[in-house]
Parts: sequence; structure tokens; C-alpha cells
Amino acid sequence: MIKNDSTFPRPRKLSPRCTVFDVGELLAWRDSKVVAANDQTAEPAPAAGKVHAQNSA
Repeated sequence: MIKNDSTFPRPRKLSPRCTVFDVGELLAWRDSKVVAANDQTAEPAPAAGKVHAQNSA
């Protein structure tokens, strides 16, 4: 949940019923989450044209 994420940008209260966020901070936070997710799911692809030989023992 975003409220529990300490890296989420802090809101700025303009009035009791108006809260704003810095768009640059939100975009940077989102991009860091996307990069982190991609780093966790990325697997190295095999080199093009290479065939993996199996041991025939």
C-alpha cells in the first residue's frame, strides 16, 4: 500500500480539502518502481544464434 511506502513523495496541503503532489517527484517514484520490478523479473536472454549443448553421459 502506498501509505506504508516510505519512498512515496510527501503530499503538500494547500488547504484542509486540497492536497497536491510534485509531479516530478511522482514520476520519479513511479519510474523507480518500474525499474525495480523489471530488475526482479528480468532473466538474461540466450545469445542469438547460440545452441546449448547437453552433456551426453
